[in-house]
Amino acid sequence: MASIPPELAAIDALSTREHDKNIWFGSLAVLAVAHFLDADSSWGKREANGLLQDANGRFTGSSMAVKIGLVGGYVAIQDATVMSGAIGYRGLAGMNAVVTAIYAVVVARNITVSRTPRTQRR
Repeated sequence: MASIPPELAAIDALSTREHDKNIWFGSLAVLAVAHFLDADSSWGKREANGLLQDANGRFTGSSMAVKIGLVGGYVAIQDATVMSGAIGYRGLAGMNAVVTAIYAVVVARNITVSRTPRTQRR
């Protein structure tokens, strides 16, 4: 059985890493859509997460700004983790798939919650 020359093995390893990186990027895109759908299905409704509530307990633009910051931090941590070699792109893509599935359940629940009329300020 012939062995693979080291030059070709290095190219194969690089192409596998690039493929895994593309899978991770794709999982980030799907995760971003899940976050958008979660925000859209929550907009103007009572928010259970105290970090995302406005003064009236609702999900609004300020909630979205916090959510975007949290997602940005999540992605930055993933990037730092993969650069440190602690976990590979495929592992992160798998984590993103699980988080996306959780958001799908949250969105399905949010859709069933009706928007309540705005309270009047005095």
